[in-house]
Amino acid sequence: GEPRPLGEVAALALAERPDGILVLANSLDSASLCQQVRKRDARLPLFGSDWGFTQDVVAHGGGAVEGAGPMLTERGDETGFTVPVADI
Repeated sequence: GEPRPLGEVAALALAERPDGILVLANSLDSASLCQQVRKRDARLPLFGSDWGFTQDVVAHGGGAVEGAGPMLTERGDETGFTVPVADI
């Protein structure tokens, strides 16, 4: 399908009233999506992968990524979290 604007993706994800959001994207898209989520919910926990949450996320995401961090590693460590996946 057609790519959706990240603001729309954030709104769709937040409509499900999640306890947190796991972002699986490259660093620039992760930063942009985190910004869109923060515009709508400043306190929701944000998580990502260690390959996507690089220094570029901080450089491009600014305060929107403050407090967000990697949850998944390349080794596939188990975290104990259950993450529902929204159909977006």
